[in-house]
Amino acid sequence: MTPGQLLSQLLEMMQVRLATLRDSEIDQNIVHGMVSGVAAFTVMVIVTMLRGECTTPENLMVKQKPRVISWMRVFVSISTASIIGYKFGFNIGIVSAAIIGSQPLLSDANSQNASNIKSVKKANGVTRNGDAKNSSLSNNSVEAVMESARKLRKPLHLRRPYVFPSLGEKDEKMGGKTVVMFSCMINDILEVNLIDEVFKPDMAVLMDWIDDENLNETNDGHKKDPYSEDDAGGFRPYMQFGNMTESAEPVEKNLGVWKMRNRPVFCRYARYIPEIRQRMSLQDFPFDVINLDTEIQFGWTYKDLDVIPAEMEIDPKLQEMNEYVLVSNELIVQPHLYEYYTAYEDSEDPYPEIIIRLTLARNPWYYIMRLVMPQILLSIMELTSFLCDSDAIADRFSISGTIVLSEIALYFIAVDMLPKVPYVTRIDIWFSWCFLLVFASCAQNGVNYILHGSVNTEFLAKVDAVSAVAYMVGVTFVTVWFMLPLTRFTRFQQAAQQRNAVRK
Repeated sequence: MTPGQLLSQLLEMMQVRLATLRDSEIDQNIVHGMVSGVAAFTVMVIVTMLRGECTTPENLMVKQKPRVISWMRVFVSISTASIIGYKFGFNIGIVSAAIIGSQPLLSDANSQNASNIKSVKKANGVTRNGDAKNSSLSNNSVEAVMESARKLRKPLHLRRPYVFPSLGEKDEKMGGKTVVMFSCMINDILEVNLIDEVFKPDMAVLMDWIDDENLNETNDGHKKDPYSEDDAGGFRPYMQFGNMTESAEPVEKNLGVWKMRNRPVFCRYARYIPEIRQRMSLQDFPFDVINLDTEIQFGWTYKDLDVIPAEMEIDPKLQEMNEYVLVSNELIVQPHLYEYYTAYEDSEDPYPEIIIRLTLARNPWYYIMRLVMPQILLSIMELTSFLCDSDAIADRFSISGTIVLSEIALYFIAVDMLPKVPYVTRIDIWFSWCFLLVFASCAQNGVNYILHGSVNTEFLAKVDAVSAVAYMVGVTFVTVWFMLPLTRFTRFQQAAQQRNAVRK
């Protein structure tokens, strides 16, 4: 059978089914009202997703106020559309559902986001058409570039929060301990392996401390290598990666003395490309948000050393990658106690540990367009089986069987695209519910065929109408549940775009 013949047959079945419903004693107004209410709710959900409004608390990660569903608006919209469909018929009911449903489920936040982006562009000298104004940023001179960099740079008290004591003195508040200010820059993320749960960052580590006894003649602040890293003399804050899978030697390193607030400080720079193991939870796949933690441990206890997190810089190209969007980054300092060291009297204190955390959100559109959209269309096509007569079991099962086989074929394709994890993910649950709904539709077709001839035909027509509405409500509910985290990703993406706009 050609696709044209199949379409003609489906249209003929629809006409026959609608004629049967008109000739029956079913209250058509009730059906019109139910369909209008479902249509209004569906349109509201679609509009909410397109507007990208967030309903989950995870948007706190990008400093956005969480929003909740306005259930009163949902109730009023569905009730109004149902009443209009009941009173004035199917056509007017559908039109009213489209108009009423165009109001989203949540309060409007896009205007605020749009104004924020507009203000950022205005501050950076960008017009509505994207043309640069005659400002300092549009000037290619070195002075304009340096002035722009100075405006974007954080103040020194934020980049280096600790103030070292004067030359030759010690900070009594710190109990005579050596203070190390820790900074880092993430240049790139070269690999994220979900199967082995490892990732490979390209990072630079910078540590500042004072060691006045080994300054020698470095008051000018520019003399390099005051003591060799291989020398036994002097203090060096030994560090190592706590969760790396293989040895990581620095790609480049430098040790010198520089001036900070007009006093010389030791500065050790090292660049690493380690392979880090990190547990990655994919239960919310493909809307998962993962933390990439790099643990850095120090070889001195808190009795002798105190680590203060300073600045963490992220390369602009990491704000929005192809597969992920950077949500947040932070430096976390925490104590770490080595149980196997506590047998020694001088090693009973905890050691300082720094966690460099990058929070990434996956871009789900690749999976939505290639897996989710075909599955949704197949689920909607199953509604055509309810248009066949109750005793036309062959016609009904020819449609349902084709849909089932198509969904199974699609799922086999999806298996190769999804991560191989030993637990159930969000998309697995959604596929299972879609299969279950189609199976319930097939079961209802079989029950109708068995009852045909022993039960009133008008009653079976009512059962078909209610079953079709229930099936569509089920498909809508499951799809809304699955797609709801998409609004969270939209928030993350908008925040990343605003950060890039500020940098530009």
